[in-house]
Amino acid sequence: RPWVVLIGIDGYSSCPLDGCVEDALAMEEYFVEDLAVPEERIQRLLGPKNDYDTSALKAYSIPSRENILSVLHSLINNDEIKPGDPIIIFVAGHGLRYLVSYEDSDSDHEEVHDCESPLKYMEALCPIDRGTPGSDDNPIPDISDWELNTILSELSRAKGHRITVLLDC
Repeated sequence: RPWVVLIGIDGYSSCPLDGCVEDALAMEEYFVEDLAVPEERIQRLLGPKNDYDTSALKAYSIPSRENILSVLHSLINNDEIKPGDPIIIFVAGHGLRYLVSYEDSDSDHEEVHDCESPLKYMEALCPIDRGTPGSDDNPIPDISDWELNTILSELSRAKGHRITVLLDC
């Protein structure tokens, strides 16, 4: 039986969304009722809007950058997840694509860049606390595709290659 992480974020402080939390809850219903996934194998990070009635929600945590990264890392270190167990990660919320300047690239590789060189992009998942001041007063960053790739690579080495990531961003 699979292990599942569900992330749904509607309640962004700027540009809130509708339906992401409901999509995550619909996925949970599908996993529990149709696939018989035990609820203890499902981790929920839900960010409803302030006016959302949370009384009917099961235990969940806020999908902050720290919580999202913590939940993903917890899959790597969870001794109950055996190599070969299927792992499903569902994310519904904002995603962004940034143009990365060549100065931000790996400076260990000397490359010639001209007008015909392809542009480099970074894609990112947006946690609910993106852009808010962190503990160091710097804005909390998005979760880059590089970070996500690193975590998924570590997860794959630890638990096998049966990992499915569904992004509704």
